[in-house]
Amino acid sequence: MKTGTIILVWGTIPLNNMFENVDQDSIPTEHARTLRNVLGFKWKHLNLVRTIASGTTFLLLVIALGKNGH
Repeated sequence: MKTGTIILVWGTIPLNNMFENVDQDSIPTEHARTLRNVLGFKWKHLNLVRTIASGTTFLLLVIALGKNGH
């Protein structure tokens, strides 16, 4: 759970803020597209890691509860 939170706070939120703070109307279309692709690529990978970490945490919780007879 902490891994997902760390990725969210230190990874995806700053990327979202970077993209949000760019005045896309004042930069050329090609630059805006490149920025979106670069940030989107990083965001997708961070989100994948966060999803895998959360899924693994849930699976380990289910296993632990099963071993304790709950």
